[in-house]
Amino acid sequence: MQMQDTYTMTLVQSQTGWLVRTDDPHTLELFGTDTLPTPYTAAAPASMVLQAIKALNPGRIVRLAQ
Repeated sequence: MQMQDTYTMTLVQSQTGWLVRTDDPHTLELFGTDTLPTPYTAAAPASMVLQAIKALNPGRIVRLAQ
């Protein structure tokens, strides 16, 4: 499996909370999925969730789903 230097994390708002989808193969290997929940409810503002997840993941591209 070839690894890249920078992986992307995309934040997705569901009905119950914020999820993060990543292209990091380690996530898929460890958890069996590319999508994981975050601790943020759906009521959390997108800008706050984005800022918090970016701060926790330096070196990753973190963005909101379109």
